Amino acid sequence: MIVALIFLAVLALLGIAAAQTTQLEERMAGNTRDRDLAFQSAEAALRWASFNLAGLSAAAPALDEAVGNDATYWNAYDWSTSTQLSAANVTINGVEAYPQVVVERRGTSDRYRVTARGVGASSNSIVLLQAEYQYP
Repeated sequence: MIVALIFLAVLALLGIAAAQTTQLEERMAGNTRDRDLAFQSAEAALRWASFNLAGLSAAAPALDEAVGNDATYWNAYDWSTSTQLSAANVTINGVEAYPQVVVERRGTSDRYRVTARGVGASSNSIVLLQAEYQYP
């Protein structure tokens, strides 16, 4: 009888450990999906900006080389002044907010840096992407 109780306790501990592992893996998969949605959103914004660069370039501010790839700068950036895409621009289901785009001109040339911000299913997952384009 004592052996059966010990065996039962061991099986209960194994069951609890398996349940905790499964729960952790579920959260990890959900976070990965959330980040992938944010990445797809930012990528769609970059693609949209590349196709619409002619219309966006007129209002493009000059590029500040000092803050180009500084993540701290872009995380603190006031995104309310950027171009907010809508359902008419891109269709991404399941995201918390539509992607946003900032277009900057490189000096006097026809080269532009586009920074896109995508948000996933929750506002905690944000992806920033940058690309450079040469407008013909």
